Amino acid sequence: MKIRILYIFILISNIIYAQNNLYLDSKSCPFQLSNIEAITSGETEYTLPKISPDGSYVMFTKKNKSGIYLIDLKNRNIIKTIADDSQLIYDLKWTDDSNSIIFKKLSSSNKTLSNKEIIQYSIENGKYEKVVSSNNKSVSNNPLTIANEKIQIYYNLDKRLVEASDEGNNWFITKEPGLYYNFILSPDRTKVIIHGENIYVYSIDGKNKIDTGIEKGLANSWSPDGNYFIYFVDEDKGGHQILESDLYISSFDGKNKWKITDSQDLIELWPSWVNDLISFEDLKTGQIYLAKISKK
Repeated sequence: MKIRILYIFILISNIIYAQNNLYLDSKSCPFQLSNIEAITSGETEYTLPKISPDGSYVMFTKKNKSGIYLIDLKNRNIIKTIADDSQLIYDLKWTDDSNSIIFKKLSSSNKTLSNKEIIQYSIENGKYEKVVSSNNKSVSNNPLTIANEKIQIYYNLDKRLVEASDEGNNWFITKEPGLYYNFILSPDRTKVIIHGENIYVYSIDGKNKIDTGIEKGLANSWSPDGNYFIYFVDEDKGGHQILESDLYISSFDGKNKWKITDSQDLIELWPSWVNDLISFEDLKTGQIYLAKISKK
């Protein structure tokens, strides 16, 4: 009798473990990708694509983080240079109206963090404006995040906590000190993805915390409705060379997860999700890809 009870307990435990930790059958995924195609070509390798909030453009930088390049999706043969190769680029962001790009620039001739500047570039008139200088905060990183939004999310180095500010009001989102990174604010500004030991989803006020159970993976973008997020999981060799990587989608609470790519000829990284479009980098070729995403 004891053996039978033990067997049933183990069986139930395995079922629960499988439901919570294994990816559901791809057939149950509510989304599907289609029309996957490269939108760049040639020997130049690019990275970190971000679709504009209105879905009109994709911006990206070179592998060495130099320069900013822009593709108008209406005419994909045109690549516009926003910043040249002499500038090292960090924290690329769109403004909510898709008319401007805000980025941190570090001159390659003087590579010190104290000389980092925040620049706003207007697509409409081609003008550059210096917004802030000597700002080293690591702020939220979402293609849909309003670059000049009142809410800013960053890592407090002294407290080792994730902090938010809104027009002079500051509060801590995380409660336990730790190493946190890659903060992604949801489109409706109510939730934020925070990476730590796992991928966590916090309410913006820090009162609620969800552990998605995702230990290995890097989230990079919310779905437009904020109910899902897209992330990638890579396999590396010795922590240096990435051998493969695929894209995954998770519900915001981590209860449902699906692998949405299983490519043999692509190594998918850094997905950006806006409306019905997803862009990503292929590590093998260094080219930027675009795909349609739709509900089944």
